[in-house]
Amino acid sequence: MERLKPLNLAKKPIRNKNFFYFLISVLIIANLFLLILNCYNIIKFTGKSKEVWKSISELEKQINQFQNRKKFYTQKIKKFELIYKREVETLNDLIYKKTFSWTSLLSKLEYSLPNDVIIYSVRPDLRKKKLKLKLEIGAKTTDAFLSFIDSLRENGFQNIKVEKERLRSDGLILVLITLFYPLEV
Repeated sequence: MERLKPLNLAKKPIRNKNFFYFLISVLIIANLFLLILNCYNIIKFTGKSKEVWKSISELEKQINQFQNRKKFYTQKIKKFELIYKREVETLNDLIYKKTFSWTSLLSKLEYSLPNDVIIYSVRPDLRKKKLKLKLEIGAKTTDAFLSFIDSLRENGFQNIKVEKERLRSDGLILVLITLFYPLEV
């Protein structure tokens, strides 16, 4: 039997090897260049990332300081609200009394008043946007008094209550009435 010769399909094997050696050396040099470039970028951006982390931590400290200030001022405001709540309500009531249309109220009372009824006194109590009136009136007859009460109801007065009544020696009926006047909001 004959010995088999090694099969070499390349026509010029040495020339083919040199080309592959050249190609491999170019790839190795390119890889080394990329490795050096990556190392440079890592070193460069590591320093910048430290600066970014430092600025982030400073911003977090500032956020915490502002949140603490917010809590402090919120507590301070709540404390002032508790302390000055009554004074603020009093001032608001005074402002409302100043802007309240007393002419409108007195016009409605005058419109409701029959000829045989006299108003001796009006005592208003305006608090928290509610007006309570105490009227002391004199009526010549019971019918005149009852027509006055009906007329008050027709003009929007509410919760009309007779508190006291007495008959004077001259026949005049004196009556103390409490009622509420509806306020426009």
